[in-house]
Amino acid sequence: MKKYFIIVLIIILLNFSIASAEPKRPNSLSSDGYWLILNSTYDGYINKCWDDSKGLYIDIAALGPQLKANQAMLLFHTMRLISSRARSEDSVRLRRLLDSLLNDFNYYKKFQDSYIANGKRRYFAVKRAYSPSTLTVFIGNRLQKEYVNFNIMNKNRYKPKKYIIFSKPVPRGARVRIRYRNLKTFHTTLGDPNSAFHHAWNYQTCEALYYVYLYRKQINLSPKKANQIIGALKTIAGHSFKYMMAYNQEGLAWDSGILRFAYAATGKKVYLKKWKADMEATLKYLSKKRGKNKLADFDGDFTLNYDPTNNNKPLSWDTQEYSNIVLRALDDIVYLKKRADLTKHPNFRLLLGLRQKNLGNFMINGYPNWDTSYSRYRQFVSQYWPYSLYSLKTIMLTPKYNQQKYDNRYARYLFDQAVFTYSSMDSYNSDPLDGAISLDTQGVRPANRNSYDNNKISANADFLGQASLLLMHYKINRIAPLKPKNIWHFAPEQQKLAVSTSYYSTTVVGATNGTSNAKGKSYGLPYGGLEMTTLMTLSNKPYTMNRPASRASSFNFRIVNIKSKKTILDTYNALIGKQAYYQKKKKRPLNLTKSPNGNLSVTRPYGLKKLKPSFTKLLLNGKIAVGKNYVFSNSHQFFNDYIYLVEKIKQRKKQARYSPVKISKSMPASSFINTIIASTGSSDTTIFDKSTNTARNFYDVKLLRYLHYQGDGFGLLIIPRKISWAKNRVIKVSPRQHYDNYNTTGVRPVSFIIQSGQRLTNTTFSVIFAFTNGTRVDAESKYLSAKRRFK
Repeated sequence: MKKYFIIVLIIILLNFSIASAEPKRPNSLSSDGYWLILNSTYDGYINKCWDDSKGLYIDIAALGPQLKANQAMLLFHTMRLISSRARSEDSVRLRRLLDSLLNDFNYYKKFQDSYIANGKRRYFAVKRAYSPSTLTVFIGNRLQKEYVNFNIMNKNRYKPKKYIIFSKPVPRGARVRIRYRNLKTFHTTLGDPNSAFHHAWNYQTCEALYYVYLYRKQINLSPKKANQIIGALKTIAGHSFKYMMAYNQEGLAWDSGILRFAYAATGKKVYLKKWKADMEATLKYLSKKRGKNKLADFDGDFTLNYDPTNNNKPLSWDTQEYSNIVLRALDDIVYLKKRADLTKHPNFRLLLGLRQKNLGNFMINGYPNWDTSYSRYRQFVSQYWPYSLYSLKTIMLTPKYNQQKYDNRYARYLFDQAVFTYSSMDSYNSDPLDGAISLDTQGVRPANRNSYDNNKISANADFLGQASLLLMHYKINRIAPLKPKNIWHFAPEQQKLAVSTSYYSTTVVGATNGTSNAKGKSYGLPYGGLEMTTLMTLSNKPYTMNRPASRASSFNFRIVNIKSKKTILDTYNALIGKQAYYQKKKKRPLNLTKSPNGNLSVTRPYGLKKLKPSFTKLLLNGKIAVGKNYVFSNSHQFFNDYIYLVEKIKQRKKQARYSPVKISKSMPASSFINTIIASTGSSDTTIFDKSTNTARNFYDVKLLRYLHYQGDGFGLLIIPRKISWAKNRVIKVSPRQHYDNYNTTGVRPVSFIIQSGQRLTNTTFSVIFAFTNGTRVDAESKYLSAKRRFK
């Protein structure tokens, strides 16, 4: 009976459409709707992970009790306990989680590292992170003096390994002893003081502890426990004094919040002064280039560079999760404004510039537009979705700094949509129907499988913690959500355009830095060119592909020399490895020449200009050389409900010497597409049927009115406008699915063979993309509408 009631309630509150496979999305979620979703995740999955013998939440797949999951659940139990929906276990588990976290934090043990010197060696490693004031060094039984007998490499750096460096080689056979106590910090695996630690995890745990302390009276917390929380906050904040904090994204994202919580809980001005000094230094450095041919933390168009010291590596750019995370510092600045006003700092405008572009980092369904500095290492990883929502939280809570009139209301709408999308992706990619999202939400194979960075329990617990915090502490239901018509984001320096409407979401990602990082690990983006990298429905189902990992799973314009088999052009990855080149030459292959704010191809560096959040039309033009004799150009015209693509090969003045070529354009169909219909007006031909694995080529290409890719409740219409069909023209449908890291459920390769066996001459390929409900009636309606609209 209880299960039936929950199912009925979900249908009523979330307004699912029974007739369609695509759920009808609510414009907002009420408090009841929020709690229904959060408790569904709690009851269906999280609650089953509770280990009563240890007083912790543990998912065996996460390889031990994860700090991230348990601090998030501490926050959730606190918020639920102060709500009208408190449960009996909230008080008990809150206290047990708090005990576990504090006991783990207060673990304090003596260690000694011993070495026998070889007469040449001067460097000796300190094997564990240590508490700075506890370190002593001996040669034999003689105590050594720092700065006289030895120095400590990386002493003032929080995370890197430390080394004792003696002023001269230690005599052969002498025994070197390094004594210390372990560093008091939070570790990723509770109960394992040798596991990893990081500023980010300290910040998140301090956040949970702070709100437990803030609501200590409502939850009847003992004075002893309250004092222990204060002790932990002071110790973690003390790291900011002992270690050199990075005046970049880490300072904005983590150090700022830790010092804020310490000050808010203790009222001690020493933390406020340190926060102000660190934030002033951070803001000062954000627009400074970090050396010759290096980037600044912020590009001139207010886009974040994740690692500006590595502008030739994949980690040098970012338009997703870290951009969203660092914006949370604006929340700290507003909170502390009356005591330390940084809004008048000359570089405060950088955060405002980041803020006004941030909405376009999301699809209109609240899901991140995943093209990120960490590439496949973090792309589509569920655990980083809640991280990304920090920015929406900040925009909601700082309406005074709206760059557009309704930014905070748009952010509330996107946050509601994110929670709804989260609930609707419960069983994606064969994950059990348990109210919880899986490790990744797009059926991809992430490069990252570190348990502390990618585990199911942490991803879901963080969603519960952050959503309940916004609901109970920040009272976001006081903010009326407002749906934007569509959203977009253009980063001219990083060459990326993101577009999202109720009909589709897509990106064009230009000059990426390839698939390897500095250590040679292949998790960079395998694409970077002049084509759309995806085409998604409102329910996160790809019409075509999740992201292109190969020619078969991409929108790719391809030219191949038939005799030599040599590829002359692939557009989907034509710009890989070119980012540094284009930035140094200030030559951009992609230019947004039409937008709500005019031509954005050239912008004034750090010029803060109000950008309109929604568009009527966007025009993105691309152009690259193809050898010495040809130029490839394309234009994407994005409308709310259509996309108009024109691609051309043009011959230069010199006579081309290429042998006969094959020119093709790929248009893959995702695994969510059931059939592809080729319509000529006089007849409709099924050229692909997933149920029978029917795949046939289509030869009457000049008679083609449209191709209709049909899914359950949605469809994609491809309408030819002008195509230079020539010798051996055909539309080929592969008899087999193609699988890769981005498309683990497969795509069906579909290729327009424009010509094959002729010399390369001026060629045009132009089509209109329209979006249907999957029926023939709607396809005909959209086709006729497109014909009238694009005469």
